[in-house]
Amino acid sequence: MAGEADAGACSGGEAFALRVLGQSMAPEFAEGEIIIVEPEGLARDGSCVLAWVGEEWTFRQLCRRGAGWCLHALNPAFA
Repeated sequence: MAGEADAGACSGGEAFALRVLGQSMAPEFAEGEIIIVEPEGLARDGSCVLAWVGEEWTFRQLCRRGAGWCLHALNPAFA
């Protein structure tokens, strides 16, 4: 039955792991480090988030700027 086959499948809201690529989030997140992403987590000012930018996903800190938001690299060389 289809329901039985789907019972063990991962849903879109489950946490997953990713490997950090590049140095843009150093020194807090080193290249090669494994991070856990919680898709259902609440993103707020200062949260580290995955964001779809252009044609790719990026890992950045979410920062409130006036009435808007920006994505901030922790490494000053990428700011």
